[in-house]
Amino acid sequence: MQQNTSLAPSVWNETLNAIKAILIFLVVIGHLMSGGNELTRLIKEVLSGFRMPLFFGISGFLIKKALFTASASELGNKYYHRIIIPYALAFIVYSIVNLSIINPLYPSNHMWFIPAFLLMIVYIFFIERFNINRLAVLIFAAIFTMPWLAFVHPGSGDEIAYYLGDKRYYYYFVFFYFGYMLRNYSEKLYIPKFIYIFILMTSGYLLFVNNTSAANYLYSINSLLFNLSLILVVIKFAQKYTSLKIPIISDLGSYTLPIYLWHMLPLFLMWKIRDTYHINGFIYLFSYFILLSLLIYIIVKSKDTLFGKIFITGAHK
Repeated sequence: MQQNTSLAPSVWNETLNAIKAILIFLVVIGHLMSGGNELTRLIKEVLSGFRMPLFFGISGFLIKKALFTASASELGNKYYHRIIIPYALAFIVYSIVNLSIINPLYPSNHMWFIPAFLLMIVYIFFIERFNINRLAVLIFAAIFTMPWLAFVHPGSGDEIAYYLGDKRYYYYFVFFYFGYMLRNYSEKLYIPKFIYIFILMTSGYLLFVNNTSAANYLYSINSLLFNLSLILVVIKFAQKYTSLKIPIISDLGSYTLPIYLWHMLPLFLMWKIRDTYHINGFIYLFSYFILLSLLIYIIVKSKDTLFGKIFITGAHK
């Protein structure tokens, strides 16, 4: 029987929207946990170990290879309206809030994600245009990822190849491309279920028992294997349970871009209030989630306005 590698948006959106929304809120929680006690730092470290690799994997899975039959100008125009304009507005606002222009090589806080995503679209555009061996690209990306993951830290002024920019522009590509291949070239990635489940459990256990802040290849290999197998497990889950819907959460999955871009704005405000008035943790968290809820309400309501379509949701074109 021929394997169906296509994604039917009308069938798959419920599950994927729920997963994307959950991951965005894990990002929010991670950003909330600045400083804190040992437990807070542990939770933040655990979340940072998988949330963005998984988000990139799902993002890659949502990309059809038919997209790259368009010309470079057509592809650029598509993302200009959907992503670049909303990002440009956020870039300007956060530059004003920070009272300095954000460094495009090393964007502060969360602003690195959109440049990384767009760069990965460019990478795949050239891979498809020049018909480069897809499996070889995936293997090369995995090998390339490990030393960056092990030894190079984002934002440090003395890191390797400084002018190549934030390492996340490159090392997350293996997860993005793995998701892309699972959708478009799954016949090249057949892995028996018991193998990827075993890899997930084993690498996850090794990451847990060998938890260390010291950068090393053992950590990078375990992290790479854990996240690739996790992406596979989650996508297989989404393929099996196609209509998973979580009230409210699933609906917010359609707004992951604006929520991601703007969730730091109320957080900057709360940091300022916390540092000025020394409010306790409960009031800090409660106040932030009230502001975040208001922000999400504005985002959802803006989808039917011209300003919202152009600058917030990117749905104008």
